[in-house]
Amino acid sequence: MKFTGLMKIRDFKGKNCGDLLNLILLGLVVFTVFISEISLYLFSDGLMLVLSHIFYFPLIFLIFQYPAKGLRISFSLAAFYIFTNLIIYVLAGSPGEMIFYSGILFVFTYVCIGTVTTVIAQGLHQKEDDLKEIQKRYLNIFENSGDGVIVHRMDGKILMCNPAARKMFEIEGSIDEELDFKDLKIEGDCKLMRKALAEVMRDGHGFYETEIKIKSGKVITAEISASMADSEKGIMHVFIRDTTGKMNALNALRESENRLKSLTNQLPEVIFEMDSNGKFTFATRYSTNMFGYSPEELEGGMLFQGILSEEERERATKNIHWFLTGHIIGAVEYNAKRKDGSVFPLMVHFGYIFNGGEISGLRGIAIDISQRKHMEKALRRNEKKYRSLFENSNDAVIIHDFNGRIIDINDSLVKILGYKKDELLNIELSAVYPGSEYNALKDALSNLKESGNYFYETKLKTRSGNEVFVEISASIVSKSKGIVQSIIRDITERKISESALIESERRFRNLTDLLPQIVFEIDNGGMITFLNKNGFDSGIISPEQFKEGFNIYSLIDEPDRSRARENFEWMISGYRSERGYEYSVIKTNGTKIPFLIYTSPIEKNGKTEGARGIAIDISSRKRMEEAFIVSEERLNLAIEGAGVCVWDWDMVNDEMFFSGNYQEMFCYSEEGCYKGSDNWKDILQVKFFRDIMDFFNDVVDVEQRVIDKESRHFESEYHILCGDGRYKWINVMGKISDTDSGGIPLRIVGIMQDINEIKQYQNSLYEANRKLNLLSSITRHDILNQVAGIKGFTDLMDKKVRDNDELTHHLKRIRQASENIKEQIEFTRDYHNVGVEVPRWQRVDNIALRIKGMARSSGVTIDVKCGPLEVYADPMLEKIFFNLFDNAVRHGEKVTMMSLDFVKSNDYGVIVVMDNGLGVPDKLKEKIFDHGFGSNTGLGLFLTKEILGITGMKIHETGVYGEGARFEIEIPYEGYRFSE
Repeated sequence: MKFTGLMKIRDFKGKNCGDLLNLILLGLVVFTVFISEISLYLFSDGLMLVLSHIFYFPLIFLIFQYPAKGLRISFSLAAFYIFTNLIIYVLAGSPGEMIFYSGILFVFTYVCIGTVTTVIAQGLHQKEDDLKEIQKRYLNIFENSGDGVIVHRMDGKILMCNPAARKMFEIEGSIDEELDFKDLKIEGDCKLMRKALAEVMRDGHGFYETEIKIKSGKVITAEISASMADSEKGIMHVFIRDTTGKMNALNALRESENRLKSLTNQLPEVIFEMDSNGKFTFATRYSTNMFGYSPEELEGGMLFQGILSEEERERATKNIHWFLTGHIIGAVEYNAKRKDGSVFPLMVHFGYIFNGGEISGLRGIAIDISQRKHMEKALRRNEKKYRSLFENSNDAVIIHDFNGRIIDINDSLVKILGYKKDELLNIELSAVYPGSEYNALKDALSNLKESGNYFYETKLKTRSGNEVFVEISASIVSKSKGIVQSIIRDITERKISESALIESERRFRNLTDLLPQIVFEIDNGGMITFLNKNGFDSGIISPEQFKEGFNIYSLIDEPDRSRARENFEWMISGYRSERGYEYSVIKTNGTKIPFLIYTSPIEKNGKTEGARGIAIDISSRKRMEEAFIVSEERLNLAIEGAGVCVWDWDMVNDEMFFSGNYQEMFCYSEEGCYKGSDNWKDILQVKFFRDIMDFFNDVVDVEQRVIDKESRHFESEYHILCGDGRYKWINVMGKISDTDSGGIPLRIVGIMQDINEIKQYQNSLYEANRKLNLLSSITRHDILNQVAGIKGFTDLMDKKVRDNDELTHHLKRIRQASENIKEQIEFTRDYHNVGVEVPRWQRVDNIALRIKGMARSSGVTIDVKCGPLEVYADPMLEKIFFNLFDNAVRHGEKVTMMSLDFVKSNDYGVIVVMDNGLGVPDKLKEKIFDHGFGSNTGLGLFLTKEILGITGMKIHETGVYGEGARFEIEIPYEGYRFSE
């Protein structure tokens, strides 16, 4: 759509050339050109006249093209004309004065024509520029106007539509798209529109306001102003302003005024206006309630003083005169008098009524302050109560201003902070806040200014520098003065409890996450509200399902679901059971797992709000039960095959039960040896029971070590009389399986094994060993006799061959060999004794005392710190400590001190033998216990290791080379004790 077609260029007719001076100058120029033309016609011949006028056309054309250069163009053409004439006339041979005169006239004519043409051309160009500027401004207003603007023809064809109109009527598409009024799909008052159109056609413009329904169905209120832009072409300008907001505001204003009027009539105060004479001109309805006078009575000419008591009227008259003369206005308290004659206190707030900038009356609010007066009296009475409450409150109370200046405090704050009252009143509030909590104080004061009250938790610093947790409820008691009252409660203990609770919850969560079972909580509807880590890891429920909400009954297999729901409902109704219920649970992958579920109710305020429980995966137990049945069958088969009898002594009821091959073992019939009969006392001698009781009642020094009866095993052999009259050797082993709270055995279980044949083999073996020992002893004695003979003969020969070095050398070798034979024979004697005798309990300190006597002669002191320690070892135990002493003296170089100590470990005890000698190099710590190692055959430490190994003891060297040797003898837990 082209804007230029809509603008009509008005006639040029001297609109901007009306200036008188310009008209005079133009007339003079035209007159001069006219005179010049006449002169040229008279003085010039035909050829010259033609040549001169030919240049008018390019002159006028160039000046219209370049109006700013008109004068230069005219002078240039004039000069060119003179030059051309001179050349022509010189060539023609007829130069003369006429040529010169005519040339000057033509130059003058060209300049005049150029000047006129320049003025006209510049004027036209200026008009064209002005027109373009006007078009640009109009288009800018058109595009950016907040009102909708539509330019259309009378046939409804829209020529132009600005963005505001397109937005108002929800027009979509390109801005260059041709539109018709029908495309707008607007609905309105057709009669009003036709009337407005007729008005525009008649008067050239029209204005009306109406409601328009646009195509989306939205109804807007609009002011429409229309005018004819071009009556000949039937082009009309329409300006549309959306006044929906304004109309809504006007409606809201009317409604607000109505509400205000209704509100003022409902207020328990009287709002009134009076003129400069003090007469009422307006009063609200409440005047009837307050004064007994209706608004009509007051507005009927009644003076303001008429509603006051007689003694107040003169003061009221002076006050009204004072206010009307422009003095400071405010609230005044009077004693008012009702129509019935009763008097009451009245507070009146006055304000000015201005008319034309001058005070024309007063406006005010009258308030019955009878209740306030009563409240003031009550307030004074309550002030004492408040002060008593302030001073005796368990909570600390502090009154301060926004600058932190402390105004007043009570004794509770003194107790909390440890200051004296005078000290607190002379410091700033920030002084009792730690540096880390200073921002909390600033935030509190800031929030107080905004909301008037603020509750927060912080820490305060006591006089001693400690910090206490407090909660503070602060409120402004006087906003004008900036006075704040803060109630402070010491919550240090609560914070400690909360921290403990948080820690407890964290520990509970960590503990439940560590449990291998599933820990859960559900509400009364069965929805899972808590689940530990194992619950998610087990694959029963995913975290996403838990967040969305998951019912526990959907986890239970269909056959068990109704039973589970029934058990849960029983529990909610008050039924309690400590037993667990077994259900089949469906995992997310569809597999079914047996679970044993224990639940207990969650009770709050005496009501059951759900349940918490533990779910145990018993699939492994199920498999174990099946395996146990198989294992038990195998065990029974093994017991029967091994000929073992299992016994179980119930010491509470003094009953003995047997299983296995007990009839055959004791040679009794099944009737004569019933498992629960009293005949077991006849089968087993009294010594058997006495030995068992003595063994399990063997309590030693509790300060040293208390024997764990539950882990000790009893084992002994008995020669028992059987049912057929013969005696049998029976090996009896037992262990405590149950005790009471004091550790007294309640039940002992064990096995019995027929070792009669083994005893016979042992006796035969013992007899064979006895004979071998006798033979070995005789053989060693004979060999040592022969070695003694060799030694005697070598001594005799040595005296005879002293001068023969070669023979002396050989004799020395023979003597050394005989000594080696002697030591080896003695070692075989010692080694032969290892394990020959049965191990027994031996006091270590007694052995050490015997070695002490030998140590004194060697200049070595032995410190024994093991106490009354007894060790279950081979009778050659003394040989061990002698070897350790002998090694220290032989190889420790300068040993002056040895110690013997005992330390306990979890599973064993350790005897530590130390000296202050040289010690053992690290690379030799294991080799020194090998057979044949060392300068003296190494038989001592090798023999030590072998003797200790008989009863399960071990020896190690753990000392630091250069600081002394340290031998540690490890003793099994059951291999040591402390005697009384």
